[in-house]
Amino acid sequence: ALEHRLRSQGGWISLFEGPSLGGEIRRWRVLVEPGFPTSKAEAVAELGLELYDQAGRVVYRGNYSGTFSAEHPVFSSGDIEEVLGSAMGEALDQALDDDRLMEKIHAAGKI
Repeated sequence: ALEHRLRSQGGWISLFEGPSLGGEIRRWRVLVEPGFPTSKAEAVAELGLELYDQAGRVVYRGNYSGTFSAEHPVFSSGDIEEVLGSAMGEALDQALDDDRLMEKIHAAGKI
């Protein structure tokens, strides 16, 4: 998902050149509260990203988070996946909106 979003902003991915980006999902959960006439689902996603230079040194660290809530009469497993995915999408959007991270990536010329 991050690769797709970076490409949509004009970046490109190289396995052999430029900096590398590593990450860790620190929290990704959904809480479903059954109810009548609707149930509620609240998802949270938190991730940490590190940007490494070609020598493998960390040049930038960032923590990002996203939340998403939905109401529905009955949640299927697909609905839950969508709620979780939307929370992670918000966390990824927050990373891409991090001007300092984007400046470091663009300064390197490629990722």
